[in-house]
Amino acid sequence: MIWKTTSEIRRRKFIDNWKGTLRLSDFYVPQDSKKKCLVLDGQQRLQSLFIGLIAVFEGKELCLDILSGEVSAPDDIKYRFKFIDRRQLPFPK
Repeated sequence: MIWKTTSEIRRRKFIDNWKGTLRLSDFYVPQDSKKKCLVLDGQQRLQSLFIGLIAVFEGKELCLDILSGEVSAPDDIKYRFKFIDRRQLPFPK
């Protein structure tokens, strides 16, 4: 559920570098009257998706082993995912 508003309201940005010792207060942004879309329901699911697609976890990027596919049901395939240190990635940034 998304709330579109221009209200001056305390909010935080999505966490773009997840660490084991985070304080949510580090991610608050200044109140302003600009247009914004705030997540009211589904924040945890969207944050997890954001980390998987865009962000990092403790300095590591989420990588998909595209050759790891195993059939787990007639229409399902399971793949392996792993967080890897950026310096160990086999291709340049």
